[in-house]
Amino acid sequence: MTRSDSGPSSDGPVPPALPPAPCGQCGGMVGPRALFCHACGAVLPPASLDPFTRLGLERRLDLDPAQIARQYSGFARAFAGDRFADRDEAQRANASAQAAALADALATLTDPTRRASALRALEGGSPDPTSEAADAPQAP
Repeated sequence: MTRSDSGPSSDGPVPPALPPAPCGQCGGMVGPRALFCHACGAVLPPASLDPFTRLGLERRLDLDPAQIARQYSGFARAFAGDRFADRDEAQRANASAQAAALADALATLTDPTRRASALRALEGGSPDPTSEAADAPQAP
């Protein structure tokens, strides 16, 4: 079976579908993972997404580091250099926030401990593995 680098495959848990939202510039509907409005080209502020969804990867522990890097670099190229130097302040701020959100998703998914914590939080568990030990009753 082949996998697409553009989104999750059917081999693991798939994040729930998120509804589109209106673009702040033109009002056109955009998907929650969209970096830009397809109608007007505006840079969108980053949506509140988990790192797996942000990079279009499956929610699983055993992600291939090369696949994580490919997904990140595909998205990050859109914000490289001074691409938005001629845009207004809000657009530059959105571009910077998108780049930071992508970098945070990369940092989370490339660190096995942080990836496990993020996955645990998505599954309704404690995001911090040490918090479970802290909550356990202590022996006298």
